[in-house]
Amino acid sequence: MREGIYGYYTYQRSFLFQCHKCCCSFGKSDKAGPDSAEALAMLAGLYLNGILLAINTVGMPFEAGFRYSVEALKIDTFSQHT
Repeated sequence: MREGIYGYYTYQRSFLFQCHKCCCSFGKSDKAGPDSAEALAMLAGLYLNGILLAINTVGMPFEAGFRYSVEALKIDTFSQHT
């Protein structure tokens, strides 16, 4: 039981660090090239996955994730990431 709990918190801490790093990188690329469906879809996924782990990288993660998903679909409806 303890190993499971420790593993969960280790995963959550690792996800938080990597999520923050990815969100910063995608945020920069979004400003530089906002027409990348893959980047927008992956950013949306990070925000929505963060909700499941109770990690807020932005003020309104669901709204931001949904908005990025819709933008990605407008750019490329058949992308594997959307």
